[in-house]
Amino acid sequence: MPNDTAVTFEALFDHVRNEAVGAFNDVRTGVMDTARTVIIHQMRQIATAVWDVIDGLAMGDYTPEGAAQLLDMARRAAATAISGATELLFTEVEAAVNRIYAALREFLSGAINIALDTIL
Repeated sequence: MPNDTAVTFEALFDHVRNEAVGAFNDVRTGVMDTARTVIIHQMRQIATAVWDVIDGLAMGDYTPEGAAQLLDMARRAAATAISGATELLFTEVEAAVNRIYAALREFLSGAINIALDTIL
């Protein structure tokens, strides 16, 4: 915040709001990029595995018990992929919140300096 900027609630709100919008746009972009490059690829692999099990079961390559175990492995792989995506989302949101706090800290630091300059 420049030293000649008036310290008002609106100025503070505008500064933090702008940073928040930017941070959450970055979260959306980051999550979508990850979905495109990682999560969708993982889901394709899992769907392929499930398809292969169903096909193998129909052709008699697997017993129902064996197919059930393979499908359970695919279910666990999907849960792992979703868990990883959730962890990534948490990390992205945490970075956005830290960015907003940094903007608030930056603004308040500038406001304190302006106040000190006026009284010193």
